[in-house]
Amino acid sequence: MPHLHRSISPPTGMLLPPEIQREIFILNAYCDPREARRLLLVAQRVKIWIEPLLWRAFIVVAREELCDVESSILPSVDFETFRLLLAQKPAMRTAVHTLILDDDWRVKDGSRSILLQLPRLERLVFGCESHTPSYGLLDALSPGTLYRLWADLAHLVDPANALSAQAIEHHPALSNLTHLSTTLHPTLPSVLHLPSLTHLCIYYTSE
Repeated sequence: MPHLHRSISPPTGMLLPPEIQREIFILNAYCDPREARRLLLVAQRVKIWIEPLLWRAFIVVAREELCDVESSILPSVDFETFRLLLAQKPAMRTAVHTLILDDDWRVKDGSRSILLQLPRLERLVFGCESHTPSYGLLDALSPGTLYRLWADLAHLVDPANALSAQAIEHHPALSNLTHLSTTLHPTLPSVLHLPSLTHLCIYYTSE
């Protein structure tokens, strides 16, 4: 009987093949990015599998505003911490695909330096509640990678610069843009000629 007990004991070590384990952990990371950070402590192999997935989307805010976005499913980080992460983890720069930038002047002032380090950014949300412009910010984006943009063009394109307003349809950063959400702006006639645009949303501010 003791021999029978030993023969039916569960095997030690991994019970599932590594490829199945990987799929399970990756699915978990996709479903809940915030809670998935705890999985980094499970094992080194799990950290290797899912850490790049946890870098794919961020909300960047001012430090004192972190408490306002704690309920978001996306990880939130203050600007200075995000800047340090990019410096300490070079692989993170190509992993970030979605970025939401808070409408705080401290974030806006440093947003150009951040965007220059994200060559595969596909979705960008740029806060537009304040009246602080960030002219020339589009030039910091890598050509052809951006697919969706939510921003007030009045903050990104100087309406007094007629050449800039007319040439937005030829801007390299917007060559593959399919979705744009923005306000009424003098550049709209040129926006309508963006080569890949399929969805345009015009919203109105409270001004």
